[in-house]
Amino acid sequence: MKKLAILFLITALVFGSVNLMPYKVEAEEAVEEAEGIEALSDYIPPASLITDISNHWAKEYISELINYGILSGYSDKTFKPDNQITRSEYLAALFKTVCILDESIDSEEYSAYMGNLYFYGYRAAERIEFLENFKKANYDAPYKDLENYWAKNIVAWTKNYADKKNPGLFEKVFPGENFYPDQPITREEAAAITVVFVAPPVRSKNIQFKDIASDYKYIDEITYLVDNEIIKGLPDGTFRPKENITRAAAAVIMTNVLKDIAYNTDFFASPDNYMTFIGSSSDGDYIPTFMSEELYENPLTEEDKKYVAYFKGYTMDRQMIQELMGGFYEQDLEDKGLEYGTEEYEKAVKQLEDEIIAKYEKMKREEIPYYHGDEDRLNVLKELEQQDYWNRAGLYYWLYRYDENKPIEYLEKAEEAYDINRNGKEDLYYLYKAFVDYYTSKEKDNEKVVEYIHKMENLFVPDEYGIERVAVVDIERFYLFAAYDLALVEEYSEALNYVDKFLAKMQPYENIILEKGSLMYLAGQKDAAIEYLKENLVALEHQEYVDEYLKTKFIWTIKTMMRQK
Repeated sequence: MKKLAILFLITALVFGSVNLMPYKVEAEEAVEEAEGIEALSDYIPPASLITDISNHWAKEYISELINYGILSGYSDKTFKPDNQITRSEYLAALFKTVCILDESIDSEEYSAYMGNLYFYGYRAAERIEFLENFKKANYDAPYKDLENYWAKNIVAWTKNYADKKNPGLFEKVFPGENFYPDQPITREEAAAITVVFVAPPVRSKNIQFKDIASDYKYIDEITYLVDNEIIKGLPDGTFRPKENITRAAAAVIMTNVLKDIAYNTDFFASPDNYMTFIGSSSDGDYIPTFMSEELYENPLTEEDKKYVAYFKGYTMDRQMIQELMGGFYEQDLEDKGLEYGTEEYEKAVKQLEDEIIAKYEKMKREEIPYYHGDEDRLNVLKELEQQDYWNRAGLYYWLYRYDENKPIEYLEKAEEAYDINRNGKEDLYYLYKAFVDYYTSKEKDNEKVVEYIHKMENLFVPDEYGIERVAVVDIERFYLFAAYDLALVEEYSEALNYVDKFLAKMQPYENIILEKGSLMYLAGQKDAAIEYLKENLVALEHQEYVDEYLKTKFIWTIKTMMRQK
């Protein structure tokens, strides 16, 4: 869906099928797009045509908003970022930023995956469609001086929305019979009217301004936006409510409002958004062979040799990849006078890489009996099955892995045949993990997932040094793997239990705190989860180095929770 939205947006910008520019043609004419564009590959972002923002502090904000049609430059290809913005211009930008909140647009939460808050393009296609349809709107003028004014409908829409959210606020900010649309908007006016489009803040930042008393008429609105990080004060500790806002400052405000609206994306759509793993480089090195290391290195029978052939080939492949990635030949080629990036250089690199691949392929064929590559691995395993090969546990585990249909019967036979004296304890972990993966993805079965996770946990026994490890997995890493799998089948209380076990052994850090708070909420502990995450958000913000990405995820998580009744 997101890709379609982006494509629609780019198509609209390139081919001009949708007018994204401000309606005030007299004061803010659209920057003309590059001529002769015939394909998407020729697309030139409108912001790249603006000539006076390349060194401006607000370049990123301005550029993104221009490219998404919320702001635009002038016909002379300037943006004039330090010019004051008028009331009508500010409301036009605000309207284009928040129009997605219109009651005519389905308010159903979007799903988010991998924890990415895609706020600039949030529901971009729907915004474009709404703005296109809005051209046909004809509202009654809310002020006398807007009767024939270009922004009449925009001001009317904004006022109607504000009246529903906070009756009387719009008239309080803009009193009287006239709106004075070309008058520069003040900081307090902008703050007061922007409030109605922003969700409640997740915490108080306890910021006080020297020039704003506690009984100031807009103190609540200003505090609300400051706590939401929509606006800030000045470096000298003042807010200067009567000062006007520049076009650059308006771009920052619109960006922050967009981000707040995008918090409506469902953070809990996938466990990938809030669950955490601890990876290890050794994970890819370990192969569950279901036999002793000695037998693996020195297979006794022809059947054993056939069984281990692929594993040994895989090990050599990893050695080959390390050699290919080592780049040892780069200096040699440069010493020979070949310039990096040239066609001759690339040909020489390709030749050396082919030689390395051929070398390892030759080694596999000569040093590994019965090695024939990947193509007949499944057939070899089935042949061993017919020969009543002793390692039935390993045989059926790998039959399951190689059979694209992945029948669960293979895993069941592997578990039934498992002999811990001959197959060892280590690989039983991977057999149980295969069951967990099956019952979380192929055939959802919560009870089976819980059962096999408990079986996996029972394999961890402290050694003489007190270390609990199976194969290459420490128990602390296992706790997080278990929590993730349990979250997949919505066993949130069980998942929370494993996160708590992890925290009992390890120093807590923010990703795990976010995971615990999320699981608390999903397990039905909403109020406690919100307070837990709020406390830790404040602690995060007081660190010397603040991880802005993680901070955003905390706020996003809390706002998602607060929306739910």
